[in-house]
Amino acid sequence: MEFQGKRIYPKWDSSGRLRFLNKLGPNFQIKYIAPLNSDGAAEKSITMTEILSTVPTYDELMLPVLQAVKMNGGRATIDEIAKTVIASLQISADILALPVSKKRPDSKLLNRLGWARTYLKKAGFLENPSKGIWEITTAGELTDTFDAKALTASIGKEGRALKKARKTDLEGLFELGKELRDTSLAARAIINEQHRQAVLARFPVGTWDTITLEDYAMGLNDEKNSYSYWMEFRTADIFGGRGGFASKHFLSFSKKKNAWMLPRGFENEQDAFKALKTEMQRVLALAENDRWEEMDSFIPPQLLSKTLFIYFPKEVLPIGSRRHLERFLLLFGVSQKEIRKMGPIQCHRKLLKILGGFEELEGLNTAEFAHLLYQWNDPRDIKKVMRVTPGEGGSLWKSWMEDRYCSVGWDKVGDMREFQNKTALRESIMQHYEKTKGELSKLTADLWEFSQLEVGDWVVANKGFSEVLAAGQVSEIYSFDENRQEHQHVVKVNWDTDFAKKISSKNSWCRTISRKIPFDVQREIFRKGGTVVRPSSEAFEELERALSMKKQVILYGPPGTGKTYTARRFAMWWTYQDDTEKLADALSSPESFLELERNQSQGDDFSLVTRVTFHPSYSYEDFVEGFRPQETSDGTLSLKLENGIFKRICQEAKDHPDQRYLLIIDELNRGNISKILGELITLLEANKRGMMITLP
Repeated sequence: MEFQGKRIYPKWDSSGRLRFLNKLGPNFQIKYIAPLNSDGAAEKSITMTEILSTVPTYDELMLPVLQAVKMNGGRATIDEIAKTVIASLQISADILALPVSKKRPDSKLLNRLGWARTYLKKAGFLENPSKGIWEITTAGELTDTFDAKALTASIGKEGRALKKARKTDLEGLFELGKELRDTSLAARAIINEQHRQAVLARFPVGTWDTITLEDYAMGLNDEKNSYSYWMEFRTADIFGGRGGFASKHFLSFSKKKNAWMLPRGFENEQDAFKALKTEMQRVLALAENDRWEEMDSFIPPQLLSKTLFIYFPKEVLPIGSRRHLERFLLLFGVSQKEIRKMGPIQCHRKLLKILGGFEELEGLNTAEFAHLLYQWNDPRDIKKVMRVTPGEGGSLWKSWMEDRYCSVGWDKVGDMREFQNKTALRESIMQHYEKTKGELSKLTADLWEFSQLEVGDWVVANKGFSEVLAAGQVSEIYSFDENRQEHQHVVKVNWDTDFAKKISSKNSWCRTISRKIPFDVQREIFRKGGTVVRPSSEAFEELERALSMKKQVILYGPPGTGKTYTARRFAMWWTYQDDTEKLADALSSPESFLELERNQSQGDDFSLVTRVTFHPSYSYEDFVEGFRPQETSDGTLSLKLENGIFKRICQEAKDHPDQRYLLIIDELNRGNISKILGELITLLEANKRGMMITLP
């Protein structure tokens, strides 16, 4: 047979392919006569390894694959990508015929093309919106060349490091930083800088001195060249934040309404833009003169943060979300009270100062800091779960599944990204649909929650009252598709039909959409392969963050509003959040909850969760310590100092420093707090614990 202009022998397999090579071992000598056109052809040899090495590796194929998608208009099928790459690299039929292994006769080249696509997706250059379809991302559009070997190495090493060092303490942060410093962090920083330079080329320093309304605003004829468009879509791979609500741009033009979307207080777009331009010039001048402490501004936080990072990358972190900044500051011990007093840029500066103070992270730049923080403790890990029905009788499910999306109706409401808040959405629903007050409130809340879904949140698709078609995680946030005839509100979802099942009938599923799924229903839905996927609770996450920071939380409200109910369920979630089976069992029914709660409170000494109830007769002696009568050996009584419930819990916690203990106090306001707590009123504060005091 011939292979690359050489005649090789001695064996063929029954199919006539080169599969036999894999059976002979990598060093098997295959004789050939070369070259074919030489007159005195001499007998030579070649090894199987040498033959197989002619197939490009997946990292060698990554750039050609990216270029192939670009050549096909930014969207291509697997076959189109393969044909383009084979043509551009002039891959011969011989190389294409080489198999993966003796057990897998499929093409080794096509297999490596698959791995190249996967790594490009992990790097953020490609996305896979539906089966067999690959699209280029903004990052891919802006990237012409890259070090594929370094990138694939960093992606693989990052995955291994995350499994090893995914901790929420500082030790985990430092360990992760050390592991990723020379690979993932450096690679991501290079990509970020390429994108930043692309923005600077379009909007260089001094742009805000001459920029016009047409240059700035989205929604006009040349919107893809506008500053707002670039800040949202061309920087999405630096900051995230693609999509969302128009208010984050301060002003924009709505094509659907044929009107400007303006902040309150402005009568027309010219006045609004003039105010924005003047304020942005002031802010940039302050940054130029290093006067960051004066930078309080009405500019939307995301727009302000992005702009300052583009022009001052060493002074601001590439983090666009105020909520994410707050989460990171809380993790480093900054109080909520202090954070509330900070503007978005002060949050950036405070966080940057904290990170810069760690010797273990010395030498990292702002882009590397940001990437490290998200790998260490991603605020987006707090996921929501909601339910959506794919049309009457599941009529849209086939389309949902094939194109990986979900959608809802109420199309007359229009693009929900254009509403400044939930009240504006409610007014639009009232204008177009007749609803009772109760129906209006539920629909407003559900649609608003649908529009606020973030990447990674969960969506459950159901048919009727008792059938789950699938569950999936959001892959692309809300958009409004005017080209659809119905169900124009769309969210992209990667569906997983392994969750499809019949469950007990749910009367509440008569509604098309629901932002809340009770725990017992979640337990039925999210059972997969014998385990339960734990859906998180934002209320419980918030309580846990408050406890971690302040060490104590008070739930307040009128009688019957669920304070005790919430506290008891939080205690169960807090105790068993890593044991999804036990947590699901506890929250599946009142009987299961009570049984586990009884077991939880019946430890040998003290359980992890202790409950007490205050009342008018409760005293310091009961709670902290006091003298108790005790019978002596001669039958008389004497007084002995004994620890109360609180001191005994504290002693237990001291003896087991690696364990967490929770004390729930019910009916707090029925007791005389000063009488019961005494000096603990001060010592319970997180920053006073461990202090020594003198008692009278």
